[in-house]
Amino acid sequence: MEGNFRRIGISYDHPGLIGYTEYNTEDWFNYELSESMPVSLGVLAGYDDVAANNQNQTYEQLRARMRYNFTEKLVFDASAGGELRQFENGMSGNAFTPVFTLTGTYRPTERTSVSLTGYQQQNASIFNGYNYSSTGANLAFSQGITDRFTAGASIGFYTLNYKAVTSALANYSDDYYTAGLNLQVKIVRHLNGQISYNLASRQSPVNGEAIENQIDVNLTFSY
Repeated sequence: MEGNFRRIGISYDHPGLIGYTEYNTEDWFNYELSESMPVSLGVLAGYDDVAANNQNQTYEQLRARMRYNFTEKLVFDASAGGELRQFENGMSGNAFTPVFTLTGTYRPTERTSVSLTGYQQQNASIFNGYNYSSTGANLAFSQGITDRFTAGASIGFYTLNYKAVTSALANYSDDYYTAGLNLQVKIVRHLNGQISYNLASRQSPVNGEAIENQIDVNLTFSY
């Protein structure tokens, strides 16, 4: 059995962007069909407390996942299911969205890996009166430098599909092309850090074309 609980707070200092606080849980039952094929059945649920009137949401997901160790160096991971979302204002009714993640990972050496991922995910977020789902693919490379340091690079493409949840706004989609670099470090036994740089080129029928630069610093404590 495996269980996680998260609280995520998002806020914006920009007109038209609506912040929210999400509480979610992720619970899995894991079973090993064979030594090379573990499978799992999971239930995910969450509540979005939106910083705007009558825009709170709840969602539930039922998902199955599996890992297939094709060889010692080649591994396939798959996760698929569906999400049902309810809106407090009732304007969008109950929305059902299929979700999936498919990944193939090749490790030519112990410290080197190359992975290709395709996905479709429903994002628990509000943006200018819209929820959005993301569909895309990503190619990533990772190289261990020492026992403590790991460097990585990635390129990808994804589409954000925006769906209005507050009024009869028109749905639309944005396309993104991305590239990124990252460095991970094991600081102490239970604390890991990562710094990353991401470049994204956006093509949008509503927001126009733009280049976005993002730098992230993350600290993860696990026990």
